[in-house]
Amino acid sequence: MPTSRGALSAVDVNGKIYAIGGGSAGGVFTTVVEEYDPVTNVWTKKSNLLAARNAFSASVVNGEIYAIGGYAGTEISSVEKYNWLLDIMPMPQAVDSKGKLATSWGKIRSEN
Repeated sequence: MPTSRGALSAVDVNGKIYAIGGGSAGGVFTTVVEEYDPVTNVWTKKSNLLAARNAFSASVVNGEIYAIGGYAGTEISSVEKYNWLLDIMPMPQAVDSKGKLATSWGKIRSEN
């Protein structure tokens, strides 16, 4: 992996592994996203996340990557959708939770 880091998340999409975010022992958090192709044994730098994330969860839902929560000096409560489909310039997107949760999270924190 080109970027040395820990507490990252990794997901598999269509046989390629995406190494996402993470941090170093010195408390430097990263937005780096790298794709590994095990067939060719090649790492490819992808577009960065919108926000640095460390110790977070990443999941693939319906072929889309979601970075969930984490830490970067303070707790992160946001979810970010990462569009891996655009090979040249993937566009990270913030995800709005309203209308998507089965339970109210304090009625989405009392409607902000």
